[in-house]
Amino acid sequence: MGPIEHAVCQIAFKVEKKYNDKEFVNQILQIATLIHNVEIAPKDWETNQDIRELHTLGHNIRKEIEKENK
Repeated sequence: MGPIEHAVCQIAFKVEKKYNDKEFVNQILQIATLIHNVEIAPKDWETNQDIRELHTLGHNIRKEIEKENK
């Protein structure tokens, strides 16, 4: 486990403990898994599926948070 993946997992554990939101924790852990796959730089950043999924997950989480804060 690399340092970025480790940090994201720690965030997930804190979210689980403080908010008990299993769905959000699972999303964060998905991000950690994708980070594991790209922590060593891929040859092609533009078409790397893991990087694209990370971007999509992050965007969806941000939209969900913004929606809940309205």
